[in-house]
Amino acid sequence: MKRWLSHRSTTPSIHDSNTPEIHQSNTPMPIIIPKNESPLFVIYDVEADKIRNKMHDTCKDYGLRPVQFSVMLGTLTATKTKELFAKLKTLLGEKPGTVLIIPVCREDFRKILHTGEPLGLAHVPFVHFV
Repeated sequence: MKRWLSHRSTTPSIHDSNTPEIHQSNTPMPIIIPKNESPLFVIYDVEADKIRNKMHDTCKDYGLRPVQFSVMLGTLTATKTKELFAKLKTLLGEKPGTVLIIPVCREDFRKILHTGEPLGLAHVPFVHFV
């Protein structure tokens, strides 16, 4: 399930005028968000390392990226969001902890301010909704 565009690129040949210009800076490539998906944060606070690690892996399986230790960011359809929440809820079970999924409207998503290490979303103005 590929959600984020890779920042890897190669240098085109100088002699090949048909090769499109390749993005080669420290700025991440644009993030494309399909119409049927919404940006969201998944935040979990879980004491048990094993459960917390499983939650992290589950979120990654859904294409979300880590923002901080227990904060993930990505885009999902409403159906996939409910499915993910059900899986995280099952993982938590009766153990102490909290799981939050916070959707962000597209307008506010464009306003996210960020500094520091790249998140795969570091420059929100490059977000393209399709």
